[in-house]
Amino acid sequence: MIEIINFSQIDNKELLRQEIKPFFADDNYLSINKEAVKKRGWSYAQMEKDVRQLFDEDAQNLSGALHRLGCTHVYGTHFDNIHKANDFSVIKFSIDSAIIELVQTSSFEYLIDLDDSFIFSDYPLKFLILRPAYTISAYMYILGEAEFVGEACAEYGWTIAHNDK
Repeated sequence: MIEIINFSQIDNKELLRQEIKPFFADDNYLSINKEAVKKRGWSYAQMEKDVRQLFDEDAQNLSGALHRLGCTHVYGTHFDNIHKANDFSVIKFSIDSAIIELVQTSSFEYLIDLDDSFIFSDYPLKFLILRPAYTISAYMYILGEAEFVGEACAEYGWTIAHNDK
């Protein structure tokens, strides 16, 4: 399942927006606010530079981790939307690995811009994935509970930072 919806169609959209915004450092999509991650009691993982896609084992691991969180679908949208737009388009998609891979391909660019994007859950926020367009100067991040991050980021290339509380 893949569909384009408006952010206003998501339950508890303003609470969700309030949960998401603090994770972006100084309104900068290129970095995360590590203090917000720590305050939430979450961990994060960053992918090695030059990688911004979740394919193969990474997509399979993410799919399994999302299933264990109880997610049936997730959303993705361009970074600027959470800070600037009142209502905006999001892509809602199921969490099987084939769909996770498919929505990251160029065939979806005409539907919604997922360069410099983030992927998130329903409210309450269970995880957050930041996907920069250019990974030469930025990392892709996965944020969430330590068990989720460990499972989603089990393959080579991820560096996991656990919360020291």
